[in-house]
Amino acid sequence: MTQHKHVHIGELIKREFDKLPRSCTVTWFARLLHCDRTNIYDIFSRQSIDTALLMRISCILNHNFFDDYSKLFGTVLTEWTNDNDFLPAKHTRKSGASAEPAAAKKDDHQSLAV
Repeated sequence: MTQHKHVHIGELIKREFDKLPRSCTVTWFARLLHCDRTNIYDIFSRQSIDTALLMRISCILNHNFFDDYSKLFGTVLTEWTNDNDFLPAKHTRKSGASAEPAAAKKDDHQSLAV
């Protein structure tokens, strides 16, 4: 099996933080995140992070960390698909498919609501 690449988000955040002017300290960063400065060092060590927190950090550091994940996703998906034949191919709707099954499901859900 191929060794998959992983984003170590804490390292990426630290790398972007280190690009800031020296006047942007850990204390400054903590104040903007409404946390203690020790939490910032914890963030730098994390391999994963809550998406809401990552959004706030992205705004503060003016860097789209979600884009970093997105770029890696295509590579990881290709590796997983090549390594695991149990993963189904992405399903696509056949051309000319009728909308009737969706309508039938809607009627079924309405009958359950009674």
